[in-house]
Amino acid sequence: MIRIAIIGCGLIAPAHTEAFVRIADAQVVAAVNRTRSKAKQLAATYDIPDIYSDYRAVLARADIDAVAILTGNESHRQISEAAAAAGKHILLEKPMALNLNDAQAIVRAGKQHGVKLMVGQTGRYLPINRGMKTIVERGDVGRPVYLHTVWNHGIFWGGWRIWQIWPQFSGGHIVHNGVHTLDLAAWLLDDPIKSVYTLAHRVSSPELETQQDFRLMVRCQGGALALLETSYALPTRESHYRTTELIGDGGRATHSTMDDGLLFQSSGIEPTAEVSPDAFYHQNLAFINYLQDGGPAPVSGEDGIRALAAALAARRSWQEVRPVEISEMLRDVLPLEVERDS
Repeated sequence: MIRIAIIGCGLIAPAHTEAFVRIADAQVVAAVNRTRSKAKQLAATYDIPDIYSDYRAVLARADIDAVAILTGNESHRQISEAAAAAGKHILLEKPMALNLNDAQAIVRAGKQHGVKLMVGQTGRYLPINRGMKTIVERGDVGRPVYLHTVWNHGIFWGGWRIWQIWPQFSGGHIVHNGVHTLDLAAWLLDDPIKSVYTLAHRVSSPELETQQDFRLMVRCQGGALALLETSYALPTRESHYRTTELIGDGGRATHSTMDDGLLFQSSGIEPTAEVSPDAFYHQNLAFINYLQDGGPAPVSGEDGIRALAAALAARRSWQEVRPVEISEMLRDVLPLEVERDS
């Protein structure tokens, strides 16, 4: 049994907690939030025995094996380093940090103290994306050469304001949410990202001091290309529309949320799960299995660093109106083994 503390009881915490509750070998034993009432609410919903307003109190408990760090991005390094020093394994929400120095420090702390670290890139665990990855691994489309994704959401409409849109806390949406599709592109194409060129605007909520529509044009090291479209401008807050097109030198696979349950490819149609359900369950189950069975991290700290580097490159590209090489972001920051792969 892996005993877990949830640190950060905001919007994403119920999804993580519900996933852990469904896993037989996991038990959520504590909830932590600076605003104690939020921890109390989460604890009441999921029958969590203990609540805290200070994460250091929970790290001092010898009976807790792991923590899920779901706080604002600006706090990830401080809490992760403290958790590693306390010997707690870490599931860390994406993005790892606001900058690469902090992300590197998190990886270093985990290795120094012998704790396991997994980064929460939930996009890899959406059932449709898992199906796409299986198609790639089976060789059904040959060598992947192009990916086109559309992730349109309604979260911004009507002047929506929360910490995720403030760059000093989240890095801005191009970082906070850009890591989803950038990590997904490198993973599905099986090709590390080499450069990013970004276009962005804010037509649906011009009163917000942040862009909410992005077009990321990606070139990978092995020559694969990707166009990643992300928008938070749909008129209904909870709505979403997603499409994925993966082209290889031997075939093609596509999915749209209009076709939920069906994955189309050159050789026919495959029934599969809908796009949204159970992503957190599969992700958090992978974390528990990682703690129990060992092996490489399902999404390693190095994976998280590369996704963050690509997102920071995307932000710089938009700011400076030019393509930005990932190596430019990684220079003088990452350990040699990560820099060599990038």
